[in-house]
Amino acid sequence: MIDVQEVLKLHEQTVALWHQQPIRNECQGVLQLVCQQHIFNYELWHQEDIARSPEVSDAEIANVKRAIDRF
Repeated sequence: MIDVQEVLKLHEQTVALWHQQPIRNECQGVLQLVCQQHIFNYELWHQEDIARSPEVSDAEIANVKRAIDRF
């Protein structure tokens, strides 16, 4: 069974860590899959933030959308 509190803790800790150093998935077992999905979401959120910026050009938005499609 998956411990929801453990997953929430993992999410909070990894987001804080990934803002300071390169993204790595050092989890094992089921948490490795949970962390891999979280990595995709984390990268997606950052791409979406770029696309929503008022200063971004149409060409940059198109590039962001292509990057999102690769996820």
